[in-house]
Amino acid sequence: DDPNHPGCMRSVKVVGQQMGTNGKRRREPAVVIRGTDGPAGTCVEGDATVAPWRITGYVSDNGKLNVDFTPKGGPKDLIATYDGGIKFPDGNTWTKKEAAK
Repeated sequence: DDPNHPGCMRSVKVVGQQMGTNGKRRREPAVVIRGTDGPAGTCVEGDATVAPWRITGYVSDNGKLNVDFTPKGGPKDLIATYDGGIKFPDGNTWTKKEAAK
């Protein structure tokens, strides 16, 4: 759950070690983050203007996430930590939202 984008989807998955351009697997596990954003920063179900996005990164040896937000117009090497949720340098924290039953 992203409090800066109410109702917008966020999915964070650690997908394992990716193959590098040199043909060898990276040591760090890769992370894929998918989400949606509406034009006003919020998302309403069925809104045709909600745009999906996908960004990638990796989990470093110290457990921090190094994420490339350039596809969304952000920094290339943003460092996030985990403390009850994914905490970003701007103070925003994404928390796990329980699936609807």
